Amino acid sequence: MLIKTPVANMYAKADDNSPVVSQVIYGHQVEILDEDKNYTYIKSTDDYKGWVNSSCLTPQKKSNSKKIRTAHNIVHLYHTPHVTKQKPLLSLPYGVELNVIQELPEEKDRWIEVELLNHERGWIQRGNITCSNAKLDLDQMFNLGRQFLGLPYTWGGTSSFGFDCSGFIQTLFREKSIELPRDAHQQIECCEPIKIISSGDLIFYGSGPSKIQHVSLYLANDQIIHASVIPIPLVQISPIDEPTLKERFPFSTFRRIS
Repeated sequence: MLIKTPVANMYAKADDNSPVVSQVIYGHQVEILDEDKNYTYIKSTDDYKGWVNSSCLTPQKKSNSKKIRTAHNIVHLYHTPHVTKQKPLLSLPYGVELNVIQELPEEKDRWIEVELLNHERGWIQRGNITCSNAKLDLDQMFNLGRQFLGLPYTWGGTSSFGFDCSGFIQTLFREKSIELPRDAHQQIECCEPIKIISSGDLIFYGSGPSKIQHVSLYLANDQIIHASVIPIPLVQISPIDEPTLKERFPFSTFRRIS
């Protein structure tokens, strides 16, 4: 099955008033594990499990169409190739793959018609997409992280509508073709301890080595980028010795992806 809503919350229980444990975004494939009334228990591609509203799911179908990916934090699709005639048909997060129907020659190939998962057609502007699936190098990954600056901290968030700390790190490294587990305490298990930190390394924080609660990415020049609730609940760049991190977490460790 595929996710057909822009971002679907995964809940701890079959109840949208229960805690959000993670998210899956439009077009992502999930495995069905169980059902309970209007909810479905799923496993995402990173082996995370949770309940989603069943209305978020649609059967998968094969397509040989050319594919494009959304390249910006929020990308609008329209009913027609115009931005003024109607409100957006749908707004999607970064990294959503879409099937191409046709590309219009006018306006310097500005508009691309795509097919949605509900078989509806929509129009997207070329400036909002990429045709490349090439893995990012380190500098490109840093640039992507900066693109996400200012997005709201969202518990369980894994999309450019809002991230939590480990969802942010997972998304960045996925674009580098490195698949990390969902949570910070799982991600540290993929890393080796180091004494001297370099650009692209991770810093894990918690109450102790076995109780990791936060993760950040080291940029350079004693700066980190992370999704944090403090000092402001945003994706932000902070000094490596940010006082609020030391106040919240008595333990921290430098790690490198092995």
